[in-house]
Amino acid sequence: MTSTAQEYTLQDYFEKLPARVRSENLAGLTSSYLFDIKDAGMWRVAVADGKLDVAQGDGDADVRIAMSEPVFRKLVAGEQNPMRAVMTGKIKVKGDRAAAAKLQKILVGPDGEAAPAGPPPASTFQQALRARSSSTLAADDRALLESLLADDVVWHGTGEGKAAVIDAWNRGDAGALDDTVYTDGIHTVAFATVGGGREATVLHVDENGHVTEIWTIAGGDHPVLTAFRGAQEARMRGEFGPDDMAALERFFEPDVTWHMGGRTGWAQEKEGLEQVVGTFKALKQATGGTFAVEVLELFVDDAHAIGRSHLTADRPDRPDKHMDVIEVSLFHLDAGGKATEFWGIPEDEAKRDSFWMD
Repeated sequence: MTSTAQEYTLQDYFEKLPARVRSENLAGLTSSYLFDIKDAGMWRVAVADGKLDVAQGDGDADVRIAMSEPVFRKLVAGEQNPMRAVMTGKIKVKGDRAAAAKLQKILVGPDGEAAPAGPPPASTFQQALRARSSSTLAADDRALLESLLADDVVWHGTGEGKAAVIDAWNRGDAGALDDTVYTDGIHTVAFATVGGGREATVLHVDENGHVTEIWTIAGGDHPVLTAFRGAQEARMRGEFGPDDMAALERFFEPDVTWHMGGRTGWAQEKEGLEQVVGTFKALKQATGGTFAVEVLELFVDDAHAIGRSHLTADRPDRPDKHMDVIEVSLFHLDAGGKATEFWGIPEDEAKRDSFWMD
């Protein structure tokens, strides 16, 4: 059988994987991966001494990775952003996150090397957002927007469709954009000073790296703001007594999903308020009580709650480690104004991860 991206079986893919991976991809890599493909089977892939071995069936591994067959096929074809898949629950990862981060080195396409899928960098979004302050849209900025926006993009409260959004992009005073743009492959969040106030812009990004939805959120009162502020203050205190738990319950849905990004053991998806609070407590314990959250500003609309916070911490077991980062807390809200999902988007993910890595 001659495999193509559409015709190959997973058994065929894994059997031929050792012959397809380039030796330079394996240099310095010593890890094992257990792929659990729903309704298809399990395969253990081990890399050591520049050699890759595959065995079918369950077994011990540094990383266990579970997903559906359609997601796996998109992943090896370079059509699925792995970070996005993990953060949206399409891929479940348990074990060594540092090893998982090197997965793309061995998951080549069925007909050769697949280019890893990935979102545009923060600098691309920053260029596009800065263009909003221009009196006229330059040709290169227009071309950038043409490539960045989905055809059916919606700018809530402004317009629908790529042509309409581009036409409205630089109308009015967009203010002075902050130097840092926060992006995690699923969302991009930027802040600006407009007149005498502050404004947040939220972009939703699809699997192809295209912007599908845009919200512009002015600072100020909103019916959910009080509950949001109370939940953030409870997290800042880190005590989680009865009053703090009541504050968290006013803002979070009981089955809230907490997406922990990054490439460390803390980068795990938590489901339910009990697990989320357990994570808060574990962070405090792992840092000897030094983990601190200082909320700098809050924004709320009917779809999102956004907090920009200053995170600091030390590690008793590693006196040389100190965390000092700015992070955006992005919450999706349901129709009742309660948080259903959370993403933490740091200004520098590598800097945050280095704190937790030994």
